[in-house]
Amino acid sequence: MKSIIETERRKILREVEKLLYTYGLNKVIRYGKKRKEKHQTQSVAEHVTNMLFCAYYFRKLENLNNKIDFDKVVRIFMMHDMGEIETGDIITTRKTNSHILNEKKGIERVKKQSPDFVAREVKKIFEDFEWMKTKEARFAKAIDKFEGMLFWSNDSGLKMIKTFQNPDTIKTYFKNLENILRILGFESILKYMLVLKDDMIK
Repeated sequence: MKSIIETERRKILREVEKLLYTYGLNKVIRYGKKRKEKHQTQSVAEHVTNMLFCAYYFRKLENLNNKIDFDKVVRIFMMHDMGEIETGDIITTRKTNSHILNEKKGIERVKKQSPDFVAREVKKIFEDFEWMKTKEARFAKAIDKFEGMLFWSNDSGLKMIKTFQNPDTIKTYFKNLENILRILGFESILKYMLVLKDDMIK
């Protein structure tokens, strides 16, 4: 990918601000309550909601309107992390094969306790997402990776990530993320990720 010129970089950062505005829903706690936390957190359900905003945004940029089953993408978003009901979330930079195996066991427990529409699909969706067997799963994976980075990209996100990662680990993660997005082949998502990475490192 050619280097991103300054005017394009500024345009992308303005668009990122608009996406981050939609993340404002993460901070609105129902029943007039407020979170009492030193550092901003994100539930898995909030992550899923944020993925939806990002996917609808990038669907047009990636020219995917008639190329993927978007209903399937939404179902992947809903169910790709459902094993975490049983296992809890594992920070992506620390996730190992044993964590993935444990999550697969969690999926079996989820199947037994969920409504039929989840029980029928959750295992297949989890495996599709992990192994990126379909174009829908590859798009979902790219959005999953991008959304995590976008959540980190403002001041409160950076303060939060510094509570559990050192700068060298973060830079290594960015490099791995860049490689994953290059392999997945979604040019717009990669371009936005590169701009965010440079901005965050600064």
